[in-house]
Amino acid sequence: MKDFTTALEHDLVRAITAHEATAATGRRLTPAAPAAVSRRPGRWVVGVPVAALAAVALVALLPAGGPGAGTSAASVLRAAAASAATGGEEGFGGVRWVRYTVRRTQPVMAFVAEGQPWRQEGRVTDEQDAATWVDADWQGVTRHEPGRLVEASGTGRAVDDAVASPGVPAGEEPYRRAEDAIDRVDLRRLPREAAGLEAALRAARRPGLDAATARWDLVVSVVRLLSFANAPADLRAAAFGVLGRLEGARALGEQRDSRGRAGQGVEFDVTPDQRVRLVVDPGSGDLLETTTSTPGGYDTRVTFDASARVERAGQTP
Repeated sequence: MKDFTTALEHDLVRAITAHEATAATGRRLTPAAPAAVSRRPGRWVVGVPVAALAAVALVALLPAGGPGAGTSAASVLRAAAASAATGGEEGFGGVRWVRYTVRRTQPVMAFVAEGQPWRQEGRVTDEQDAATWVDADWQGVTRHEPGRLVEASGTGRAVDDAVASPGVPAGEEPYRRAEDAIDRVDLRRLPREAAGLEAALRAARRPGLDAATARWDLVVSVVRLLSFANAPADLRAAAFGVLGRLEGARALGEQRDSRGRAGQGVEFDVTPDQRVRLVVDPGSGDLLETTTSTPGGYDTRVTFDASARVERAGQTP
């Protein structure tokens, strides 16, 4: 079983072990959100206007009546891919800066006795602002601002500790690579079309994964590529295309993220007990927000505010 740490919102990869890790260690854990980081969501600090071709593609791909009028998940994701392809995004040079907010709701577990199951004392919800800088080799840093308590329930020492120190420790640390397919490939050599990209990621995954874990690995890898990778526009478009090829995606119609930005909702039952919900702006090719629900009552929402390519870690536009 993989180690599970509380600093996973920038890993976006280990929620699949959240329930097991809680049972094994009793620590207050933060499951990963395969969160999705927008390149230009809403009123961005830095952004490239979408070319006229994107608008033409969007009209062609979405049904009459506009988004939400019988729109399928695949059509939303194809439209996002078409817009992303025309976004003028550069990649591979410099580093990708992303600013986002993580909201976590999770149980608080307390030690009872040796050999006894841990006892749930309550639940806590916290929020934390963060920024990440990574290059094309996934080298970089993550900076966490102090966490904010949103709400808490229950009583006991474990709950008191969670209330006293919400979120993960503030400060800067190296960006943490994981063990998913996206960590095992060279971004510069990935195919720039959906079928080829999917095949490359499936071939790169760790051996011995069961079907559910392999599906999780693929979805998380694609969303991390869209989220934090210092990737060019055509590679991001291919990543949307991979999501559009997956079975079991549901269109949720028009949705607003926690910032009030309008988009289209797409939901995946990635495994029988893990769900990922995306809020996508198909007109700009941006992922605005992701919500992940995992076993044991862990819910993580990641809202993406700004992104740009900069020259070095720590720099902002």
